[in-house]
Amino acid sequence: MEKLFDEYCLAHIKGPDVYCERVNQNVPPAFCHFSCWGNWERHRKEDVEKLRSEHIKDLPDDIANNQDLVTVIIPCIKEDAEYLDRTIESVKKTALGPIEIIALMDDVPEGQRVLMNRAASKAKGKYLFRLDAHCNMSQGWDARMKDSCAENTIVTTTFDGLDVDTWKGTGRDNGFVRITEKLETFFVRGWKAIEERAIEEETMGLSGTSFMITKDYYFRLGGCDEELGEWGAIGAEWSLKTWLTGGRCVVRTDVVCYHKFRKNTPFDIDPSIKKAAFDKLYRQWVVGDDPRMTRPMGWLVMKFSHYLRNRVWRQF
Repeated sequence: MEKLFDEYCLAHIKGPDVYCERVNQNVPPAFCHFSCWGNWERHRKEDVEKLRSEHIKDLPDDIANNQDLVTVIIPCIKEDAEYLDRTIESVKKTALGPIEIIALMDDVPEGQRVLMNRAASKAKGKYLFRLDAHCNMSQGWDARMKDSCAENTIVTTTFDGLDVDTWKGTGRDNGFVRITEKLETFFVRGWKAIEERAIEEETMGLSGTSFMITKDYYFRLGGCDEELGEWGAIGAEWSLKTWLTGGRCVVRTDVVCYHKFRKNTPFDIDPSIKKAAFDKLYRQWVVGDDPRMTRPMGWLVMKFSHYLRNRVWRQF
């Protein structure tokens, strides 16, 4: 087959962005070299928003009219201050039921774990929804997530990129997360097409960007572990201590969090602090030092071994 790489293809192959507008999906350079060869029309996927609109169903009245209060907790660093007002407004416009919003500026800085625990202690809601300060939410996110959020279940969203100029999605689809042997979290690209997903799907890991948990369950699990540092590994912390103490992590596949993804964090994380955090997580959940543990790490790996067959992933 004749290679047809033009300027666009060559630029994509050099990266670092893995999203190709021509095929409307995330693809690595290996896809270009060994599958596409510039013949992108054969590989183009349907528009993601069209598929989502077909996947999302109307809610029954009892779910749509759920009046239990959700407390939205938004930790915000100074680099995200310019997006905070729009994030708050977006959350208000797209919620069906009552919500309260606790936004905390991290000027000191104290870190997201301290801020999360402080906000949770003041929250009036039955449910806590942790959200980054640069996000838009799909319509009815609160009612749909409350429907899946149980006393031992954390609920997360699917993800799309956010164009901060238009405040709309960029047409990407990220639905599921895996945890590596180093306890890092990665999106699993292309795992289960949108049209094949159940409304509620189990996920090995969570992104710290957006997840819902009952307030009671949050404190039963000890809240955020402030010894793990100011920022980072929030998804690994909550997914591990949920699954390995008998709980569940699920994706509500009819909810989309439109999130501003960045190639690099806008702040520095001390490597020694980061290492200490992962060392503690390893001792807790791999070695098994945490007394709350009811399932071994091997159980979680086997349960989600199907993720390992999907070779397209990316750290976030």
